[in-house]
This record gives sequence, C-alpha cells and structure tokens, in this order.
Amino acid sequence: DLHVRSRRQRQMCIRDSPSPEQLQLLSNILISMDPSSGVLPQLEIAQWPPFPNMQGGVIEARDFLSTLISARLESSQTQIILILGSRTADWVLSDQQQSDLEHGQVNVSNKVIAVMVPSLAEMIAQPNLKRQAWQTIKPLAASSQVHRQQETS
Repeated sequence: DLHVRSRRQRQMCIRDSPSPEQLQLLSNILISMDPSSGVLPQLEIAQWPPFPNMQGGVIEARDFLSTLISARLESSQTQIILILGSRTADWVLSDQQQSDLEHGQVNVSNKVIAVMVPSLAEMIAQPNLKRQAWQTIKPLAASSQVHRQQETS
C-alpha cells in the first residue's frame, strides 16, 4: 500500500501505517524476492503537501510522488519497484504504464521494472491472492538470484 498522509487530512490520505500482520507479509515477500536481505527497508512516509503553505490537488500529488520516486531510483541501484495494490498503481504509475502492465510487470525505465501485486490487506483478507502475487514475483526473484551469482563469480 502507498503511504501518503495529508497534513490537512484531505483526500490524499490513502493508507495508514501497516499492521504488524501486513509488515510480516511484506517481510516474507521481500525475503522471497531477495533472500540475502532479510531486513525490511526503513518505512518512509511521503507527506502531501510537502510544505505547510504548498497547495495542490491530485495532479500535483502524483507529480510530487513521481519526482520523489525518480529521485530515489536515481540515487540507488534499485532494479524492481514492488507496487502493492491497484490503488497504489493509480498514484505511482502513469496511465501509459498502467496500460502496458503485462503479467503484473511494466518497465519504468531501462533498468527498473515495476511489479504490481495485490495489496497487503487484500492478500491477508483473501489468502489465495498470495499465490497470484508469488506467480508475478517468482520470475524476478529467480532472475535476481542468477544476477547476484554472476556478480560474485
């Protein structure tokens, strides 16, 4: 789920902080994608608007998130973005990227793939969705293992 909180508590609030059960599920998903990590990255909450006097609506919030994500990607070696749920995809993927989604995957750039699976809440409420998520993640998990082995050889 995307964590965007509004300082003015307007409609930009998409999701509260994840429950312990959701964090455990997220941890399991991330470990399945990269068994060598074993640790969840620090949760970062994006505030909208980022400054108290700044104004803007949905378009500006999407642009802000796009810029924030692009900056994080440029400053890291990230190869996969895990998108949890269609509501999150609506905020972080362009309309073109959403229409290009194939088997839950879309190229965000030459070096980054976005992978969309059901939200944590959906997977907890409907455990059969975990299998669907695994089918989407599994090819990338296997290829990242091969890539890591090649780097260490």
